[in-house]
Amino acid sequence: MLTVAPFDRLGTPMEIIKHFGGKKQYLAAIQELARELYGVS
Repeated sequence: MLTVAPFDRLGTPMEIIKHFGGKKQYLAAIQELARELYGVS
């Protein structure tokens, strides 16, 4: 997902993950986003 437009303009996958403070925090943010978008618990 991070390598397709428009996300590829935000940086490389590693750069984007670093913005979240690391892989663990990135994955937590993605899970929270999914919960908000889709009502997934």
